[in-house]
Amino acid sequence: MFVKNLTGILRQSYSYVAAQNELSERLSLSVRSAGEFFCDLTYCTERRGMKQFLLLYTISGEGELFYHAKSYDLRERSVMLIDCDYPQIYRTKQDFWHFYYVHFTGTAAEALTKKATEGEKFAFYPECGKEIRELLENILKCKDILLPSESLKGCIMMEQIFQEILKTEETGAAEQAPLQNAIDYIHWHYAEKISLEELSKLALLSKFYFIRQFKRYTGSTPAEYLRAYRIARAQILLKTTPLSVEEIAAKVGYENASSFIRVFRSSIGCTPEFFREG
Repeated sequence: MFVKNLTGILRQSYSYVAAQNELSERLSLSVRSAGEFFCDLTYCTERRGMKQFLLLYTISGEGELFYHAKSYDLRERSVMLIDCDYPQIYRTKQDFWHFYYVHFTGTAAEALTKKATEGEKFAFYPECGKEIRELLENILKCKDILLPSESLKGCIMMEQIFQEILKTEETGAAEQAPLQNAIDYIHWHYAEKISLEELSKLALLSKFYFIRQFKRYTGSTPAEYLRAYRIARAQILLKTTPLSVEEIAAKVGYENASSFIRVFRSSIGCTPEFFREG
């Protein structure tokens, strides 16, 4: 396992680690650790190879997730759900980020996480966000659930969280399918000029309604999503190829290097050259 934590976790933050026993290892969902973090702009976690799953709920501020070659904005009321065995980076995006989190395992953890994140939707805004926040607060209030003798309480609350997520996913599946067509188009054609008209036609929606539904589904406007996807692809090229910044800019859809560098710095907080060397 590789874990890299930088500074930036403020003093009022706290977390708990659960003691594990034979019962907790056999539960469908087992809370391994939970906490509430208040983070400044310097906070960043980079990790891979951790045999656990992570659910993170943003209370205020804004974070950013880099996962499976994509970038996701983590804004107020968003839910992040990932398998920590895969490489991931999440960090404060603006000045401040406040969130709840739970690391969990269990016999059903992998299957439920895959079901809830179908279509590579690892950060989303479920209609049940209020209910999820309340359940997470109950987990954090009931510290005794981290004891082996009380681990079943944590399992029940985590199962309730997944019930809320999956219920929302099933209800909105028909509505989300046309939007997924537009997202897939961005993934295939991100290096080309993409117009709002093209995307709204793919989703069979008017431009105004498409923008509203797209943001509800992804947490970003179409323009923000396209920009984040281009920058995520650029990060991969910077780390894995010897291509120049000018060549990478062209490959991810920018007409010139200067505009690419400006957007990259605004999104990541450093120049492409600095990112490559880091």
